[in-house]
Amino acid sequence: MQSPRAKSVFSGRTQEPISDREKLISMGFEPNRVSKALAATGFKGVSLATDWLFNHAGDPNIDRQYSREYYIYGIPTGELAACLNEFWNTSKQICSWNGGHDHFPHLTLGPPFKIPDTKAEEVIVKIKESLNVSDLSFLSNIKLEKYISLNYIGLFLSNESCRFLKNLANNLINILADEGIEIEKPDKPMHLTLAYKFNADDFEKLKTLVEMINIDLSCHWKIEMYSRDPLFSSCKVYKSLHTLRATTSNQLEIQKEDFIYIDQEKFVDPSMDHWIEGTSWLSGLSGQVPSKHLMRTATTAVWTCYNLSDKRGTNTSISSASPRVTLTSDEKKHLSGSQESGLEDTQSCIQTGDIPYNREIHVMRHGERVDFTFGNWVPYCFDGNGQYIRKDLNMPKHLPYRSGGNQAFSHDTPLTNIGILQAHLTGEAMKENKNEIHHVFVSPSLRCVETAHNVLCGLEIQNSIAMNIEPGLFEWLSWYPSGVPDWMTESELIASGFNIEAKYEPIIKKDELENTKENIEEFYRRGYHVISEILSKTEERGGNILLVGHSLTLDVCSRLLLGKQPRSSKEIYRILPNIHYCSILSMRQSKSKEWMVKESGSLSVTHGSNMQFDPTKLGL
Repeated sequence: MQSPRAKSVFSGRTQEPISDREKLISMGFEPNRVSKALAATGFKGVSLATDWLFNHAGDPNIDRQYSREYYIYGIPTGELAACLNEFWNTSKQICSWNGGHDHFPHLTLGPPFKIPDTKAEEVIVKIKESLNVSDLSFLSNIKLEKYISLNYIGLFLSNESCRFLKNLANNLINILADEGIEIEKPDKPMHLTLAYKFNADDFEKLKTLVEMINIDLSCHWKIEMYSRDPLFSSCKVYKSLHTLRATTSNQLEIQKEDFIYIDQEKFVDPSMDHWIEGTSWLSGLSGQVPSKHLMRTATTAVWTCYNLSDKRGTNTSISSASPRVTLTSDEKKHLSGSQESGLEDTQSCIQTGDIPYNREIHVMRHGERVDFTFGNWVPYCFDGNGQYIRKDLNMPKHLPYRSGGNQAFSHDTPLTNIGILQAHLTGEAMKENKNEIHHVFVSPSLRCVETAHNVLCGLEIQNSIAMNIEPGLFEWLSWYPSGVPDWMTESELIASGFNIEAKYEPIIKKDELENTKENIEEFYRRGYHVISEILSKTEERGGNILLVGHSLTLDVCSRLLLGKQPRSSKEIYRILPNIHYCSILSMRQSKSKEWMVKESGSLSVTHGSNMQFDPTKLGL
């Protein structure tokens, strides 16, 4: 797979919106994988699809060409839905598992059908548009009748309700037919299944529970569309109760609350301590899992919902973000509500002569970056004379001078203004928690330098602590087959107002980062070498260390130090989605000189997306 660090396309006000598919492809992901990821995550944006792609990087079926299987259901809401869910949960507790437990309560509007991943979003949008202009008032007046037999228990629609719902189903099927998707129209009585394939011993208990259901309770039925992966259509689904690490090559590493596909013919007894072959829903990887850590759940738990009832429309543009402006004194006061004087007048949090013996290391990822927020932004943000023009308030107000010219920002992106705020808030939190910092080492990437600078501003020590630029902290070189970016020089950074230690001798110089085929173990060894040398360089003075780098820096610069082995590349892609902007991993050295993870004490910076406003969408 091409590096996920490749750049996407900027959506300017004068251009057509860029689809999530185009964004992901321009970030370096394979087109077929992108289509599969978007369909599997319900077309709910770049973030979820990216997580899916990273999690499934080692999935043996990721490049296999096949279509997902789709269903259109009527889903109850309101008081009746609560009553049906209570029946569903109670019957699981007092009866053995039956076929009704494999699905949530629903009405099936027609047989399943398949849509190619590349066409699915277009079809879903057309179905949603049709529903939005249809008269669906009858969905609040569906009449039901109970049906109880020795092999099937359910609720059947009255003839009139069935007629209305079949007309709706036929309209939706006609839309599918117009898109070349042929399925049969419903001709059987519509019903909601409560139980089937149940043990004869459970019949009286199920009958009693059904008799307690009040089918006259208020209910509005919403129309929803779901899909599932047909490769596992014959599998049972289990939920993992614990996180389990693989200790042998044939074992499956699973996360708590992951779902595991188990072959229908395999018997799983949670009371027995035996191993069984399973496939992770989260990663697509297969291996042996211990049965005692699994709990049976509905097969629909792993289905994808496409929110047809959401009239806001399908989300086709989601972005992340990053910043580049240093906060002024007035901005600092505005954010904190403080009436104190500017940053230069405040006290440093370093206590002279009081450096702790038990040292701490804080490893941090940079803040939100411009390119991951706005895509291929450089061509649209410079005029014919090479002058920078800001196109969004989250973009930097100014850019620093660099000898590499404007195009150098394409490969060495700055932070967004939100990213700068993230870093500044993180520094403020560290100050409030009395986290003292005595040494700062930074990846030469501009986004990392800006992050470190703004953390130090939040700590109010930006003038007293200089940053040491360490190329050894740069990202995994296999993501940069064309070589490392053309970073700003130390003199350029200093001229731009950053407090850089000009006399620092890097542990690994830029020209030593030539192994673009660096494997994952070499990457970990590099990180361990850098942190070991940093500890050695600062041992005489002692004190706490702040490292600012990239997402994997948190793991690469800590794992071997903590006595653990390097991760595999598959593990790397599993943990990547969990390392967010300005994430911090903190470690403390014990009296026995061993390192251990400690709570950072700082709150995370959590926020939602805020898309570009287009007034033409109001139709005024």
